[in-house]
Amino acid sequence: MKLSLTILTILFTFLVVGQEGRLKYANELLENKSYFYAAQAYEDVLERGIDSMSIASNIALAYDKTGDFMNALNWYEYIYTQGKCTDYQILRYVLLEKRAKNYTKAYETLTTYLSTKEPTEYELNLALNFGNFEKLAVADENFKVEKENINTHQSEIGISYKDSSTVIFSRNQRSRLMENQIHSWTGSYFYHLYKADVTESGKLNNVTPIKSNRKSKFHDGTGVYSPQYDVYFLTRNNAEQLKRRNRKDEDNSQIKLEIYTAKVENNALKNIRNLNRINSRKYSTCHPTLDTINNRLIFSSNQPGGYGGMDLYYVQLNKRGNIVGDPINFGPEINTQEDEVFPHFNSVERTLFFSTEGHYGLGGLDIFAAKLDTNFQTLKLRNLGAPVNSNQDDFSYVDNAFSQHGYFSSNRDGDDDIYSFTKLKEIFHTPLLNGKVYDGFTENTVSNAMVYLFNDKGVVIDSTYSSLTGSYNFKVEQNETYLIRTQKEGMKTDEELLLTDDSEYYTVNLHLNTTPNYLFAGRVIDQETEVDVPNVRIVLMDSTGNIKNYTYDSINGHFIIDNIRYQYGDDVDFTFVVSAPGYYTRYIPFKETLGDRQHLFLDNEYDVVLIKNENYEITDLFNLMPIYFNFDKHNIRPDAAEELDKIVVILNQHPDITLYLQAHTDTRGADYYNMWLSRKRAENSKKYLVAKGINPERLKIEFYGERKLYIPYKQIRDAKGIVEKERLHQLNRRVEFVISLQ
Repeated sequence: MKLSLTILTILFTFLVVGQEGRLKYANELLENKSYFYAAQAYEDVLERGIDSMSIASNIALAYDKTGDFMNALNWYEYIYTQGKCTDYQILRYVLLEKRAKNYTKAYETLTTYLSTKEPTEYELNLALNFGNFEKLAVADENFKVEKENINTHQSEIGISYKDSSTVIFSRNQRSRLMENQIHSWTGSYFYHLYKADVTESGKLNNVTPIKSNRKSKFHDGTGVYSPQYDVYFLTRNNAEQLKRRNRKDEDNSQIKLEIYTAKVENNALKNIRNLNRINSRKYSTCHPTLDTINNRLIFSSNQPGGYGGMDLYYVQLNKRGNIVGDPINFGPEINTQEDEVFPHFNSVERTLFFSTEGHYGLGGLDIFAAKLDTNFQTLKLRNLGAPVNSNQDDFSYVDNAFSQHGYFSSNRDGDDDIYSFTKLKEIFHTPLLNGKVYDGFTENTVSNAMVYLFNDKGVVIDSTYSSLTGSYNFKVEQNETYLIRTQKEGMKTDEELLLTDDSEYYTVNLHLNTTPNYLFAGRVIDQETEVDVPNVRIVLMDSTGNIKNYTYDSINGHFIIDNIRYQYGDDVDFTFVVSAPGYYTRYIPFKETLGDRQHLFLDNEYDVVLIKNENYEITDLFNLMPIYFNFDKHNIRPDAAEELDKIVVILNQHPDITLYLQAHTDTRGADYYNMWLSRKRAENSKKYLVAKGINPERLKIEFYGERKLYIPYKQIRDAKGIVEKERLHQLNRRVEFVISLQ
């Protein structure tokens, strides 16, 4: 019996030691980024009876990195059900559920997670755009997509035009000249370059390998050909790094990707040159494309200082193709904490195409188009949707010089394959705005009137004179906000707001009139005593809730407001906000079509009655008005800045005052989002005051989201018309100020 126990003990010890050694080996593979072999090693350890939770995070990462997303999803789900997920793992779990088309489950997981923390900008955008997958999944009429016949059971990616009849692409097909070709990260063969002919119909045939100077296992991959420099910019591994793998001051667990240039002559790469200015042994630089008009090289890199993962950068090239200056990050409008890869730039249309899982999409890598201005700032971003995108990886988009035909890669059918497309419509339409300028009294057209086009920041972006027939036109962008204003000497200026959508044509007619002398007059009296109320302030709020740029202060309660200019026939719709220390503030709506009567009254009669506030506080003494915000915004508007400037004067005159800034939202949006939005409004208001020299210790912020509405939801719901509802919503989007002498 003792002998049997001894034998069992020895066997158990041997198994434990063997299991521990195998686990150590699997961990070393993972640390060296040999994810394919690490996943196999962890499965082996699992079969030997190790606790699943002890390896769950590592095996999930290994499967995720190799692209075995279903196994990765299963492991992330297991970790999630055990309540052990890190923030990174939860987001990967959500993204992989999207890839598996489990959209409802992914959204529920994400919102549950966000309810426990203050969301980052990335997490917030992911949640707000989650519902877009239904629209994206509907096949877009912009594209016709076909699978190419040159595809094999291997991976075909990274296509680029050498000229109108030839393309270069990458395939991970095994070569007889190379040994030990398995890439330990993915378990696949290494990529090599191939050439194919383009038929008149855009189909690919006659595939020919491009010879490399490589005799060992390395990638030659995604690139772009430059007719200007007559070189091919390509992605490849740095062979010299193998000699430095024992250097302890460098991360050589993975041979980094770098960008090279080479001549392509007689189906071979020649004169290969390393672009050392942007490459490094400490990070990867890959997937080059070119801005052929401005001589800029665009690429993907995980160099330090980015937004996470692989980011897109650009750098200037001189006339000889040499790099000038340092790379510039495209910024958060493009880059996210996920990978942004495989860029392609259409220089004529100033459109950057790239793939990422970081913006809203159908799952996996989706192809996006970003419209850029001349300074490479992002004007708008669009997911190309189906049929270009799927719930799997879609990437390596490229179009020809005329942007009507091109190719991309996708693993929607298993392996990475090349698909061709024909673009039937423009991705970003250039809508046309036209209209006429009329005389408001005679309805005759007005020639030679100046017409301005403003963007949503109030900046003039174009201008013109009306023609002999009164006509004008501008090119505008989709899904933008514009203000069109016309003026002519001796006539009343007119302006109209334009919110563009996906339409191609817009018409905005403008009317100029001579300026009538409309004015508001009256006095403010106490309801009980009927005597004049002193220190009255009258503020005008338009129908959208914006504070107009006129404020009238009356010492004795009498007022004449004659600096408000409207024209005959105007439909006036705004609210007078009448306040005085010790009285309840009144909001008096004024809605009227202006006609012959030029002397107007606030409350349909000369006297405006205020009711005394018995609960009068010290805050009322200073007559502080709330400031208001646009829908879903937290920036300080010009009218809010005027009120804040008045508060600065009060705080400077009374150094013993502490000011509480209480921020609110309207009822639209999720509760956690409105709490975040009201906090941002309070913080930005405080920042404004601090910038004006106010000690931040005197400013206390409070934020309530939609929990303390000035206008109850029922009143807004029962209001008639969209304009009236929006006016009431505006009164809730505010920051109020409370003074304390403590």
